[in-house]
Amino acid sequence: MQAKSQTRYSYSELEALVVELQKEVNLLREKNRLLLHRQFAAKSEQMTDDQLSLFNDDSVTAESTPTKMKNDNIVVLAYHRKKRQRLTFSDDLPKRRVEIDLDEHDKTCDCCNTQLTQIGEDITRKIEFIPAKVQVVEYARLKYACKSCEDTIKRPPLPNFILPKSFATPSLLAHLIVSKFGDGLPLYRIQQQLARQGVHLPRSTMSTLLLKAADLLVPIYKLMIKQVLSGPRIWTDDTILPKQNDDPNRKKIIQSRLWVYIGGPLKDPPLVIFDYTSNRSSKWPKDLLAHYQGYKHADGYGGYKSLHVTGSIHYVACWSHARRKFFEASQLTEQSGKAKTMIKYIKQLYRIETACEKYGNKKRKRFRRRYATPILNTIKAYAEQHAPLIPPKTSLGKAFTYLLNQWHGLVRYLDAGHLTIDNNLAEQHIRPIAVGRKSFLFVGSDRGGRAAAIYYSLLASCNSLGVNPYAYLVAVFERLPECLSDQDFQKLMLKQ
Repeated sequence: MQAKSQTRYSYSELEALVVELQKEVNLLREKNRLLLHRQFAAKSEQMTDDQLSLFNDDSVTAESTPTKMKNDNIVVLAYHRKKRQRLTFSDDLPKRRVEIDLDEHDKTCDCCNTQLTQIGEDITRKIEFIPAKVQVVEYARLKYACKSCEDTIKRPPLPNFILPKSFATPSLLAHLIVSKFGDGLPLYRIQQQLARQGVHLPRSTMSTLLLKAADLLVPIYKLMIKQVLSGPRIWTDDTILPKQNDDPNRKKIIQSRLWVYIGGPLKDPPLVIFDYTSNRSSKWPKDLLAHYQGYKHADGYGGYKSLHVTGSIHYVACWSHARRKFFEASQLTEQSGKAKTMIKYIKQLYRIETACEKYGNKKRKRFRRRYATPILNTIKAYAEQHAPLIPPKTSLGKAFTYLLNQWHGLVRYLDAGHLTIDNNLAEQHIRPIAVGRKSFLFVGSDRGGRAAAIYYSLLASCNSLGVNPYAYLVAVFERLPECLSDQDFQKLMLKQ
C-alpha cells in the first residue's frame, strides 16, 4: 500500500493561510449580518445628527466637514417639522342636513318669558359611509309592427357598449381594475365583495373581462408612451412580476419584469407608463428608448450601458442608491466611521436640494453648482483616498467601488435644473406593484402581463396628475366605442 502524501507547509505559508481564512470568515460574517439586517431590521435609513457625529474614523476633522452655505436669504440646515395631517372634506361630497331644534316650550326666555329669536346655528360634521350599491340595468327596446301587412317589425338598436356581447358596464370594469391594480386586491376577494352585494361573478370571468378591456386601451397606452418619451428627461426602474410557469419540467415561476418610465414635456406633470417583458434582458429598454434623446435617471443596472454609447441618452445616477450602500455598511461593519462620514456628506447634498426645491430650473441649476460642487469634490477626494485601503469584497468596499464607478452619472444632475438628485420617483411608482404581488402572487400569461402594464400605467398616471382613476376609467369606457381615429383617442388622454 502506498502511503498517503501529506502536504507540508512552512510557518510563513501557514501564517498567510490563516490570514486568508480569517478574511473569508469576516466576509461571511458580514454577509450573514447583512441578510439578517435586511430581513429583520428597520427599513428606514434615517440617521440623526447624533448618530452621524459618533465617528470611529480619526481622519475625520473639522477641515473635512462639508462647506456650509453662507447666504442670508437661504436657510439650508434648518429643520422643518412636518405638518400634522388633518381631516378634510371634499367639496364634491354630497351633504345630508339634519336640523336639531329646541322644543317649543324651550323657545322662551327663562328670565322674562319673552319668545326667543334665532340668531344663527352651530354646525357639527360627521362622516357617514354608504356601502356600494349594485343594480341591474335593463335595456327595454320597444318593438313596433304593422297590423296591415304584418311583415314589418321595427325596434331601436342597442347603444354602443364597450363589450357588446358581455354583461359588463364601464362602471363594473372600472371597479375591477381599480380594486385589483390600484388597491392590490386579488380576484377572489373582489368575488367575495360582489357576492355580498348579490352578484356571483366567477374569477375566470373577471380575468376574461380584464384581458378584453386591456386590448381596447392599447391605443391610449401607445399615445402615453409617445408623450413620456417626448420630454427631455425620464426616470426608469424595473421590478419583478412573477408569471405562472406551465412547463412541467420547471418548478419555479418565471421572473418576468415590469419596467417603469416616467416623463413628458416639462410644462406638464409627468406621465407614468409600465412596459411588460418576459425577462430582464437589456434588449427591452434598448428597443423602447431607441429614438429617445435626453437624460435618463436610473440605477446602476449594467444592461443600460448600451444605451449610452451613441451619446443621445445621458445617464443620471441615483444618490439614494449610493447612500443606501454606505448605510448598510455603517450598520454591519465594526469600524463604521468612514461609512458615516460619507452619509454625512450625502446628507449635505440633500439639504441643498431641500433649499432649492421651490426654485425655477435656471435658478436651481446655479444654486446647485455654487453650493453642491464643493461637497461633491470633497466626497470624491475622500473616496479616492480611502477606497484603495478597504477590501473590495466588504460592504464598505463595494460602496466605495459603486460610488467611484458611477461618479460621472452621480454628478450629472448638476447639468440642468429639471434633473433630480436621485431616482426615488421611479421607486415610488413600482412600490404598489410589490404590494399587489403579495396578494395575487403571479400573472397567468404574457397577455396578462401586458394587460397589467396597461392598467398600472393608467392608474399611476392618474395618481400623478391628481385624477380620480375610477371616474376617469368610467368616462373612457363610455367613449371608447365611438373612437375611430388617433384624434379621438387623443381626446381621452389624461389631463390635469
